[in-house]
Amino acid sequence: MKIVLISLCMSHNLGEHLVIKCSEYLFKQVAPEEQFQFIECDLYGRVQRTAKFYTAVQNNAFGCSRNPSRLDKMIRRVVQKGKRMARGTARDLFARLEWNTDPNYAPRLRSYYRNILRSADLVVFAGGGIIEYSYNSYQDAIELIVRESRRAGIPVVFCAVGLVGECDPKSYRFKTMQRALLSDNVKLITVRDHVDLINTHYLHGIKTAHLVADTAVWASEAFGITAKPHPVIGVGLVRENAFESYNRPIPYANLVEMYRAMLSELAARGYHWRLFGNGFENDQEFGEKLLNQLGLDSSLLLPRITECSDLLETIAGFQGIITFRLHSCISAYSMGVPAVVISWNDKVDDFMKTIGFPERAMSGHRANAKEIVDQMELAMSQPYGVEARSAYRKTIKDTVSEAYRIGGSV
Repeated sequence: MKIVLISLCMSHNLGEHLVIKCSEYLFKQVAPEEQFQFIECDLYGRVQRTAKFYTAVQNNAFGCSRNPSRLDKMIRRVVQKGKRMARGTARDLFARLEWNTDPNYAPRLRSYYRNILRSADLVVFAGGGIIEYSYNSYQDAIELIVRESRRAGIPVVFCAVGLVGECDPKSYRFKTMQRALLSDNVKLITVRDHVDLINTHYLHGIKTAHLVADTAVWASEAFGITAKPHPVIGVGLVRENAFESYNRPIPYANLVEMYRAMLSELAARGYHWRLFGNGFENDQEFGEKLLNQLGLDSSLLLPRITECSDLLETIAGFQGIITFRLHSCISAYSMGVPAVVISWNDKVDDFMKTIGFPERAMSGHRANAKEIVDQMELAMSQPYGVEARSAYRKTIKDTVSEAYRIGGSV
């Protein structure tokens, strides 16, 4: 069976790579006799890891990209100017026009997708917060993939995806995403969060989305890595403008002061700590800046992690983690490592609520050093419930089993 797995797999964020590898692992678990061929497809058509998404010029990181002609450049300037000047629905329409006319947007991706989808049995959107059109504009690429899959007679499954940002039925971008979800070749939709919003606003009873676990809850088994804790607390990094980007308040003047307070509180209680990242270069750069401003030794920042196995090995070595990133939190959960997460995006609140520990998602005034470390100590004294964890993890395994059945029935 040839399965195309769609994700942001060429991102530097290792969370995106985890969901792909765990998806492959689960397919092999539910059908051990099947001969699978997995094709990883990047949502933005990247063929190598890069922090950038689209490009209007030739770039080796992008499949099927080409240099725009003079006419292409002229049309692009006119459309971009119109988008800057327009408001509301008109702005959406200019964005759509830009998507369709720029040679490195829809035309490039259509060629990239068609080449990958050829002779596939199943297309799976393999997790991630991709039901999003406000901060990241994923809707056009998703609709294009669904449409090209329908054209080729290939069923599509959305597997443990997340909703991020706005959910406005009046928005043209919302309607684009909705068309994709309601397409008749989309046979199964499961989500890791916001199931009520998706069912109410996007699906209207025409289809039903179901709440399941993120595939990365199986990371420990997928990579064969288990917890081997040392007396060190891992403190995760996040880009410096994360809270500002999502309009989330913190009880400190800035993120540097927040880390200063956290690290001082850990030290005051006798804990050793290390800073670590999820793979993002800008997170790592902030870690370097942070230690420099605090006058601390650079050895307190672990080298930038570039592979999923290294991320898991790193987290497995901590007695607990304080993190900002969802998939470092889920990786910790997969290995039974206690975790507290500081919320700059409500996906982490939803995850902690779903696994039964909403108090471990720290946001607003609760994101202060004392409460964070208090929750860390509480988490280290209260392991995850075995039965609840098992039942939760089974939800995504059942989804993959159903996806396999859908692919095999074509």
